[in-house]
Amino acid sequence: MKKNAHAKIVSLTPEVLRNRTLASKVVMDASDTLSVGGLVIMPTETAYGIAADATNDDAVRRVFEAKQRPLERSLPIMVSDRYMIEEYAELSALARHLMHSFMPGPLSLVVPLKVNSGLASSVSGSSNGISFRIPGNDFARAIVAELGKPVTTTSANISGEGTLYAADEVRAAFLEKVDLILDQGNLAPVQPSTIVDLLGDTPKIIRQGPISETEVHKAIQEFRAKVVVATA
Repeated sequence: MKKNAHAKIVSLTPEVLRNRTLASKVVMDASDTLSVGGLVIMPTETAYGIAADATNDDAVRRVFEAKQRPLERSLPIMVSDRYMIEEYAELSALARHLMHSFMPGPLSLVVPLKVNSGLASSVSGSSNGISFRIPGNDFARAIVAELGKPVTTTSANISGEGTLYAADEVRAAFLEKVDLILDQGNLAPVQPSTIVDLLGDTPKIIRQGPISETEVHKAIQEFRAKVVVATA
């Protein structure tokens, strides 16, 4: 997709979010932009994120360029439901339990990619896994569902700099780098999602966010207790 000189800006006013017809038009516009390799900045339940079709390598590389992010680093993805992630990644019983416990919501799980997953090679960087989440923001989830493919969900900021929650700061940083900005005003300053790495034998919390380490460990213990009971 040829980059626009300036992104189209659509305001997600309360009226738009309450009106099914207006909201559906915005969802379709965002999905159409993503389907042709465009970049869309959208609000999630944590912060503004940059979305690209995660199966389109050219689009994903534009995300790296826009964020000034090293190519060897992976990008997290966002899916609409567990059925979508199962097309691209291997999910253990523990991964399914954590999904059931905390998703949709601000939890990201790092899981093994399937062989020939169909995701853009640049998404996983130098890793053999992928970080994914199901967003708690209904609007973001609707866009992914309409596209029918995972999208990148990296925060809309320059790599190494602070997370942006103010719409005017997002526009200033990315107006000439993306194709569509869904402006929901200033978001509440919520921490980025908690990340749990499930690639090894022992789960590792590699970033604590809105879901605490205590909550994650409690869910893991609940899972292990069920396994013990089931095998007794």
